[in-house]
Amino acid sequence: MKRVFLSLLCLATVAASDTYPVLKTNNGTEYRNARVSGVEPDGITIFHAGGVAKILFRELPNALQEKYGYNAAAAAKAEAADRAAQAAIAVQAQQDAATAAKARLEQEKQQAQAMREAERKRMAGGGVGGASAALKPNETALTYEERKRLEREIAAGRIVRQVRREEDAKDRAAVREERKRIKEEEKEEAEAK
Repeated sequence: MKRVFLSLLCLATVAASDTYPVLKTNNGTEYRNARVSGVEPDGITIFHAGGVAKILFRELPNALQEKYGYNAAAAAKAEAADRAAQAAIAVQAQQDAATAAKARLEQEKQQAQAMREAERKRMAGGGVGGASAALKPNETALTYEERKRLEREIAAGRIVRQVRREEDAKDRAAVREERKRIKEEEKEEAEAK
């Protein structure tokens, strides 16, 4: 086991110094002035004239796959782990967005409640400390436009919450399907061994 690890370490060290004037993948993508900066279980990382790229082994020609020690099982496992990590990040981002949306919604509810309470007090004639806050003849508690705007905002909030719930349900279903697919792949790999 130690020999295999040391061999891979040596291969990665040697591979890190490889340069190619033009590195062409199986799908026809060309990378100019490419320098291999790292070898991973599922591909290689390169610096090239356009920046940095990771090229999966399945996209490399057979000669380069052999040169950098391509192992199909290890590559599939690494890709599955990457997909699972990306799915977990997406789920966490959705949870963070949902938490923020709940906080905004709660704040909006509190503001609307405060506005309704202030309106009730003004309409009842009760002011702060029991003082009368009677309305002047040309003053209304809330104008018709303000009341309609408030009703529209409350209705829009309900619609937004419903849309968010539906999107969250779709995203959760997609994550469940991805996890199921990964488990099936791992089971197939285990059976293949």
